Amino acid sequence: MTDKVYEFLNGPKFTAEQIQAKKRKRTERLLAMVPGAIRYDTPRVQSSPSDRMSEIMGEVDELDQEIEDLRELLRLRRQEVADLSRRELDEQACRVIILRYIDGLQWRDVAAAVHKSESTVFRIHKDAADIFDGLL
Repeated sequence: MTDKVYEFLNGPKFTAEQIQAKKRKRTERLLAMVPGAIRYDTPRVQSSPSDRMSEIMGEVDELDQEIEDLRELLRLRRQEVADLSRRELDEQACRVIILRYIDGLQWRDVAAAVHKSESTVFRIHKDAADIFDGLL
């Protein structure tokens, strides 16, 4: 599988990982506003959380917007993979690609869902990737 096909098929996964990272960062920022709490995960003690509260809320708002933008990008990437799969692949190959890259199933679960062995699913996947390679 070429880099271009790999990036195309894994685009939804990478975007979902970015969303999770932004959510973790958002939670960390919100926890930084908790007054009177002893925070052992930060290197310094903050005497008054209220003096940075507006700054932190601004960061949280920015993170919320970035998360929304990434969710829209995720939706578009999933749709793009699904549309190209439905248009260019036979039904079985399309199902393998969607189960793996849109639904995020493990290979063994994809094989079980299509009632094939893992080696057959790998072959179907390789053939689909070759088709995508010719298109991208």
